[in-house]
Amino acid sequence: MSFASLYQQIDDLSAEITALTEKSEFEHVEAKLALRLELLKKVTEQVRQTGNDQDEKTLRTFLLNVQAQDKIQLEILAKERTKSLDDGQKQSKIKKAVNTYQIVSDN
Repeated sequence: MSFASLYQQIDDLSAEITALTEKSEFEHVEAKLALRLELLKKVTEQVRQTGNDQDEKTLRTFLLNVQAQDKIQLEILAKERTKSLDDGQKQSKIKKAVNTYQIVSDN
């Protein structure tokens, strides 16, 4: 049995997720990840049902590749989160400074 179609769908979703991350369109990533997870579960179940050692080896290699790609995406997202937190802190400091200027200029 060939699982090429499922593998291709998963690869396509992974590419879409990467593109969304690169464009900072994080709000769309969750739905794509959920769909990809469903397909990963489906292909895993189907491969296990065959009991074919070669199919299981191919699946294992495929899953390791997906995991490696995900690790890269997680690193990118962690950097974005840190940047966002830093921006939030900077924005808070600016707001405090503006408020202080307003208080001083009102007096």
